[in-house]
Amino acid sequence: MTRTLVVALLGIGLAGCLGAGADHERLGDEALAKSDPATALSEYQVALAARGSAQLYAKIGAAALRADRPLAAAEAFRDLVADDPSRLDEAATGLQLAAEAAERRNDAAGLAAAVTTLRDVAPDRLAPRHVLALVRSGTLSAQELVSLLPYALAAAPDAAVMDSLLGAYGGALRETTACAEAMKAYESLQRRSRDRRSRDAARAGLAACGVQLGLEALEARDRYTAERWFVVASTADSTTPAGRRALLELGDLRRGQGDLLGASLSYQAAIGAAGNDSLGRAAREKLDQLAAADPDTTP
Repeated sequence: MTRTLVVALLGIGLAGCLGAGADHERLGDEALAKSDPATALSEYQVALAARGSAQLYAKIGAAALRADRPLAAAEAFRDLVADDPSRLDEAATGLQLAAEAAERRNDAAGLAAAVTTLRDVAPDRLAPRHVLALVRSGTLSAQELVSLLPYALAAAPDAAVMDSLLGAYGGALRETTACAEAMKAYESLQRRSRDRRSRDAARAGLAACGVQLGLEALEARDRYTAERWFVVASTADSTTPAGRRALLELGDLRRGQGDLLGASLSYQAAIGAAGNDSLGRAAREKLDQLAAADPDTTP
């Protein structure tokens, strides 16, 4: 087969595909004119397999909205703005309508597609209540929660929801190793909440993040910062494993500074009520080492 013939056959095939796509787009237009959005959507999606265009993405989005298919609508408007950024306003409006439909249908996938796209392309058009609904769906990863929870906080209807969101924000930040930021969320929750469970959760979060930050400082050989974080952690909650670990680390630091009394007090506090667990046994062993060293040098 000659090169000329191959090119000619490819051209014929491409024209056939484009023609088929155009036919399906026309059929979609006709179905939409007859108030049959489901058929229109199907025809447009077949046309999309032949070729994509901003015009076709817009038609798919409109048909999907009328067919009450928020996920398909959100994906189409996402592709519209990606294909033609000059149509951002149109796409953002479509995404807002898709979010409304998804919330109404309890469609977490559709709501996530609409909300995350709006966050990326038109954050000023993102309604906090849609973000709050998405957060409440329980389908977001820790990284997604970190990026979206600040929007949801603006839609908290009462103090209890605000406390819950702050706790979730702190937990997500901690899970993504952003403990320095998580500390701010936990501190805010501890200050503002009147609910005992929320305050307990805040103290536990402060202790856990304080230990993590202290250990990171130790790795960087910054003993001053490490001590500060261990004090924060143990002060927040000295009864949890994290708080007791902070006390154990404080004891080591003070022992290294020659403050044997301070080290002894930290180790004793680390033993706590559950003195037979691994932390308690470690603290007892360190106390025994202090006693064996016999620091009393009085003649």
